[in-house]
Amino acid sequence: MNILIRIAIMHVAFGALVPASAQQEFGPKIEPTLSAHPAATSSITGNNNLAIVASNVSSNQIASVLRNWHPSGSSLDASDEFELIRALETGDETKRDLPRAFRAYDKLAKEGNIHARVERGRLLLDIGSATADALAYGDFEAAAAKKLIQALTWQAWMHDFGRAPTIDLKLAVKIYEEAAQGGDAWASFRLGVVHQTGTLRVAKDEHAALNWYQQSADRLYPEAFCELGWIRLYGEPRHRDEARGLRELETGAKLNNACSLYQLGLAYHEGKKVSLDYATAGSLYERAAVLGDVRAQNNLGNLLLDGLGLKKDASRAVELYRKAALKNEVNAPFNLGTAYEAGNGVDKDDQAAVQAYKNASDKGHAKALAFLGSMYRHGKGVEQDIRKARELFERSANRGSPVGAWYLGLLLSDGKDVPADLVAASSWFRKAAEFGSSDATNALAYYISSRQIVAIGDESPTVLWERAIRQGNQFAMYNLGYRYLDGEDVPVDVSKGLLLLERSAKLDHDGAKVRLAGYYYKERFKNSKYVEMAARYAIAAARTIDEGAALAYALSQENPHLFSSEENALVLKRLQDMVGDPSNANHAYAVISLARGIQKERKLAVDGIPIISALQKLAQNGNQDAAMQLFLLYGKKSPHLFFDSEGKRLLESLIPFAGDFSATMKVQLDFFQNPSKYSDAAALIGKMEAAALNGSDTTQILWTRDLVTRSPEKAGNLLRAKAKNGNTFAVQVLCELLNDYKLAPASPDELTQCGTK
Repeated sequence: MNILIRIAIMHVAFGALVPASAQQEFGPKIEPTLSAHPAATSSITGNNNLAIVASNVSSNQIASVLRNWHPSGSSLDASDEFELIRALETGDETKRDLPRAFRAYDKLAKEGNIHARVERGRLLLDIGSATADALAYGDFEAAAAKKLIQALTWQAWMHDFGRAPTIDLKLAVKIYEEAAQGGDAWASFRLGVVHQTGTLRVAKDEHAALNWYQQSADRLYPEAFCELGWIRLYGEPRHRDEARGLRELETGAKLNNACSLYQLGLAYHEGKKVSLDYATAGSLYERAAVLGDVRAQNNLGNLLLDGLGLKKDASRAVELYRKAALKNEVNAPFNLGTAYEAGNGVDKDDQAAVQAYKNASDKGHAKALAFLGSMYRHGKGVEQDIRKARELFERSANRGSPVGAWYLGLLLSDGKDVPADLVAASSWFRKAAEFGSSDATNALAYYISSRQIVAIGDESPTVLWERAIRQGNQFAMYNLGYRYLDGEDVPVDVSKGLLLLERSAKLDHDGAKVRLAGYYYKERFKNSKYVEMAARYAIAAARTIDEGAALAYALSQENPHLFSSEENALVLKRLQDMVGDPSNANHAYAVISLARGIQKERKLAVDGIPIISALQKLAQNGNQDAAMQLFLLYGKKSPHLFFDSEGKRLLESLIPFAGDFSATMKVQLDFFQNPSKYSDAAALIGKMEAAALNGSDTTQILWTRDLVTRSPEKAGNLLRAKAKNGNTFAVQVLCELLNDYKLAPASPDELTQCGTK
């Protein structure tokens, strides 16, 4: 058996056990709401929801604020005092005026307003120069000395992110702790991240991180709920509490936190911790995507691409991939590449696919390296370069990609582009299997089963196939299924075999459909529904696989009521395609089958001329059956040819190629030359029959197909005698004629042998 291989492009990769907002499988870490800085005002979330936007702010209003400004310590809350000024930063872009806002803060700071110094420092940070950073640090330090909690947080942030004039990581932790104790939720959150990831020279401590996140969540910092939920779901076993973790994510989602929405959507997408629910996952991803979560944008694209839980929309999926890719989401350019390669939601463009795979590879996407290698191997979008392909496969595999190891194993095993090396290939298959590739496990089982590679330790093909089946691999289901059906390397177990083949067929494995069609056709007399099942499986496979089309044709000729006119047209079209393609392995079968159909006056909407031409070529190439079919076809459809010189020339041209059939043709030729020797048609047929029955076993057996219509008993006796002597072809034709009710009676042993009992 050939290995049936298909690489299923899995669009959704789920992250390793790292902090929820920092899972690199889904892109860069999502920082708090103001990603570069801590909260910009005394508002914990930084979402001030300004009632006044810049378009509503006039010079007179700004002047009024400045005239009526209350110094630090007044009863006015700082966020209220600065609302109009901040509108110049955050309002409509056409009205935004950052220099003017800075001048307003600067004026107030010089007048001694300590809150204004924090705001001025914040804007100085956006300049990004060393001088501006030093001035900003001075502002924060001065405000922190006055115990302004927000200033402490900014001061710690500058040490944390390398912006302080003199970096002191230990001091950063100390200041964060002081700010957190003073009630700053963002500082508490940041301490959670520090302890969870082991940054700022602090040892990793998930328990401490959990406590800091909890303190931040108690102050309703939305991002904290995402991290709490993640730890409860995926963290250290001692901290896990799935029900509580889901509640934390739900709370974060209610607070419209993008990370919580994404993580909750991911849980429904995976069907882990909660029931699989693509529609709910899609709804949550939609909300997170609007909030800018690039991971949600990517995964929403995956659902839309496949129509899972949402109406299929490949074009929008591609748009989302592009949007997420521009923001450095690592999976998005890879998914964009697969869309370009397949022409899914976008025009097929191999060069664009190559560029997208390169972009993903540059971001560390190991699977993209494998796909890029495949493009180089097959010369798609780039000039073919096998050495480069192998290098990319190795890089992908060495980064832990099962696809990279699998592709490398294929390269070394099929012998197409490099000399076959099954020993080296098997080592990569084993590595890919360790990484979780069910395709590699299936391939390994096949090569061990066919004794092309030696098993290591207790490796067993059956055990390996069962492992791949547990992973949902349709090819392993097929390989083990037909072996149980046929008793090949395993004890016969028809129920097990059928179950596996049916599972494989449901996953669209055409080989499994053909096997099932063949089985149910053979067993059709055991159950009235079997022939219908055989027809359904055959027509399902006929669309893509030649063997399915061939079997569907045979069934359609015997049971035309089981096939619609459209299905009949499909099958005939598939066989005609085979007739027109001499390189097709099923070419001869299709030619001879259609010729027999025409001979038997079946109503076939086919062009007979290409079939006759193909029969002639097959006969000239030594196909005896084709020579006989051509002879019979001319006799059936054009009987006058057998009574003129054209018939003589036809026979003279066929006899040299007819092999076992030449004896009967010579009788016919003798009739042309000496018609007086034959009293009537019966005498002619009698001599042709005598010639056939004096010929080889093959000629005798084939003649029984004609003989059975005149003398079923004689045909049956001849076939049974040949079958008793071990002639498998005689058994085949005997069963064929028994199943067609042309031979009767049949013994119980014959019925069992032919699968009709």
